[in-house]
Amino acid sequence: MLPLSYLSHMASKKGRKLGGRGTRTLVLRFLIFMILFVVAEYLLLYVLPPESFRVAPVSFTARLFFRVLKLLGFSVSLSGAVIQLKHISLEIVYECTGVFAFFILSGAILAYPSRGWHKLLGHIVGLPAVFILNIVRLVLLAVIGEYFSRPVFDFVHEYLWQITFIVVVLLLWVLWIDRVVERAKR
Repeated sequence: MLPLSYLSHMASKKGRKLGGRGTRTLVLRFLIFMILFVVAEYLLLYVLPPESFRVAPVSFTARLFFRVLKLLGFSVSLSGAVIQLKHISLEIVYECTGVFAFFILSGAILAYPSRGWHKLLGHIVGLPAVFILNIVRLVLLAVIGEYFSRPVFDFVHEYLWQITFIVVVLLLWVLWIDRVVERAKR
C-alpha cells in the first residue's frame, strides 16, 4: 500500500471520508513534520557542527570510493578527498557523502505514523542503503567522467543522479512502510 493511500486508510478508519478533509489533514501533518525533521537534521548535522565534524564522512567516502575504483581496475590516485583518474579529477565534498539523501529518508521515516522500533529499524537499514547507493552513484559518475564528455558528466551529476537519488530514497521509504510497518499489522 502506498504511503499516502495508507494515510487515507487511516482517515477512513477514523470515520472520515476518503479523499476528504481528514485525509488532507493527515497528509498535510505528515508533510509538515517531514519538512521540520529534515530542516532540524540539516541544522544539527550541517550548519551547527564545526567544519571538522564533516571531515570524517568526506574522508571515509573518498577512501572507500578510491578502493572500489581500484578493485574495478581503474588507474586512480587519492590525495586527501580528491580522486584522480586518467581523464577526470573528482573531489569528494560533504554533499557527496549521501547525507542529504539520508536526511530526506530519515525525515519521512520520523514523520510517518509508526512505532519507535519501526523507525529505528528504518534508520538502521536506511543509512547503509543510502550510503551504498551513494558509492554506486560515485562509481558511475567516475565511469561517465572517464569515457564521456564533460557536458554529459555535468548533466548526469547535477540533474540525473539528483532526481534518481531522491526517487530511490522515496522507494526505500515505501519499501520500509510495506515491509516493516504494514507487515507488523498483518
